[in-house]
Amino acid sequence: MFTGLASNTRRKLARDYAHALRAFGPVKQGARMLIDRILMLTPILPHLHTAIPQAPVIMVLRDPRDVCLSFYMQVMAMWLKIRKYQCPQFLEIKYEDFVQSTELTYQKIIQHLGVSQQPLDITPIQPTETSVIMTPSYEAVTRPINTKAIGRWRNYSAHFAKAEEILAPAIEAFSYD
Repeated sequence: MFTGLASNTRRKLARDYAHALRAFGPVKQGARMLIDRILMLTPILPHLHTAIPQAPVIMVLRDPRDVCLSFYMQVMAMWLKIRKYQCPQFLEIKYEDFVQSTELTYQKIIQHLGVSQQPLDITPIQPTETSVIMTPSYEAVTRPINTKAIGRWRNYSAHFAKAEEILAPAIEAFSYD
């Protein structure tokens, strides 16, 4: 955490943050409020609060089941539509392939990108007091690559029965059994 920051440093961080937000879209001239809806910034809220302690924070909570469905509908359903274009720049990589055959999957990615091979560094990220890891899977990126998350849904398969119909197009399209 950024403790004991000088007031001029806090003001600079606040200005930099506001400037970064403006990059995502226009801000009305003379606006007294900036609304940040970027969910990925949630992990850095403690840092933002340290830099801008007077800034109010409102976190809108949502039923986790609706979040899952919304995410699926926004991302996976959209990809099902996009992949129909069969654009040669698109490369689909299954998460399961990556964690089970990291080196082989890495080779496919390097070949697809058309870049020279670099040594594969899969060393877990080690957070420091001054670093921020901006991913919802914070804990996962601080541990070695593993297969623990593969098939985890099976522990809840009885609860997925009704969702199977919704998920069926993606399960079939992406060759999952």
